This record gives sequence, structure tokens and C-alpha cells, in this order.
Amino acid sequence: MKPSVQCMDPSVPPTCSCSCSNGITFNQTLSATLAGGSQPSPDTCQADNEQCLQRENNCKDSLAAQTALADQLKTNLDDEEHAHATKLENQKNQCDVQEQAHTARQTELEKQLETTKQQLDVARSTHTGYGEEWNRKPFTYLGCYQDNVSSRILTDLYTYDQKMTRPKCANICRSYSYYGLEYGAQCFCGNTFRGNPATHPSKCDHKCGGDTNTSCGGQSVMAIFQKRV
Repeated sequence: MKPSVQCMDPSVPPTCSCSCSNGITFNQTLSATLAGGSQPSPDTCQADNEQCLQRENNCKDSLAAQTALADQLKTNLDDEEHAHATKLENQKNQCDVQEQAHTARQTELEKQLETTKQQLDVARSTHTGYGEEWNRKPFTYLGCYQDNVSSRILTDLYTYDQKMTRPKCANICRSYSYYGLEYGAQCFCGNTFRGNPATHPSKCDHKCGGDTNTSCGGQSVMAIFQKRV
């Protein structure tokens, strides 16, 4: 709507009333006299009319620019929200895929662990059976051998007991291939001989500390017993 401007009797102060399309209304009293006290001419009224129209156009342009900016900001916000939602959806899909792969891998590892446990139980049972069978095998007397404090014939395990007996030493060394008795109270275990000791059948004459009816080696000589296989 264009501003309503009326040029009236010069004795009545003219007004300029502008109603813009956005609802804003300008109502301004125009100058009734010019500089020097003269009355406004029709040209002056027309100039004021044009200024009012120019202000309306400026308001329209400003409003249009602000509306365009608001529309652009809304479009940008909608685009960002859409991009963010798409990114979240992609990340969720990736997480779901990774979780499925992890679950499958965990299930696979659990099955492998269970299989390994079963195999270990079988191996442990078999090993225990072999060990028990080996431990039950008796020892036989091998001979009386020269021993040296600095270089023992059997070196895997040593026990000293003043109440030593052959069965006691055999039980101590049940998981080894050899056991040896020396000086009536010393018990030695081993799986191999060390060196090449000389034999002295008559020197293993010390009585066992726990059984005086049998001998348990001698001084610097060891009575050796070997596991029978």
C-alpha cells in the first residue's frame, strides 16, 4: 500500500502517513513553512512523499534481506542436522558391525579355550598315569661307585636323614631313574650319571641309619640303584 499523502490548505500543517506492507506505520508532520517563513509548495509536498516512499522501500529491502538471511540460516541448520544424523547413523552401523564381529570372535575363542581345556585335561590325565606307572617301577641294585664331594655322581636331588633306609631313599627318588646312598644317611637322586665312576663293590658297607640290617653306601662311595624299565 502506498503512503497516503494529501496536500492541503497551506494554513493547515500537512502530515505524511505511510502504512507499509509489514504493518509498520509512519505518521509524520511535514514542514508547513520553508526557510524564511514561506509556505510549502506542491513540489515540497511531492519531495516529502518521495522520501516516505524511499523509506518504505528501504524497509522492504531490509526486511527481505533479513528474511533471506533467516531462510539461509535455517537451510544451513537443516543441512547440518541432516549431516549430523547421517554421521551418527553411519557410526552406529559401524559399531553394530564391530560388535557382531567381536561377539563372533569371542565365541570362537571360547570354543577354542574349551577345546584346549579338554585336551589339557586328557594330557594331564595321561601324564599322571604315566607318572604313576613310572613311580611304581622298582629299583634294582646297580653297584658301588667311587664318589667325590666336589663332583657328585647324582646331582638332581639330595636329602640327608640320620634315619635313612633304602625304601625311604627309593620313595624320595621315585620320579628319577637312579638313586644313591652314601655314608649311611645321604640320599642322592638323578636321571643320569655324572662322569665315569670306578666301582668298589666291597666299600659300600655303612649300615643305614634307619635299618642296621642293610647297608647304605660308604665313605666316599655311593650305592647306586637304577629304575627297572
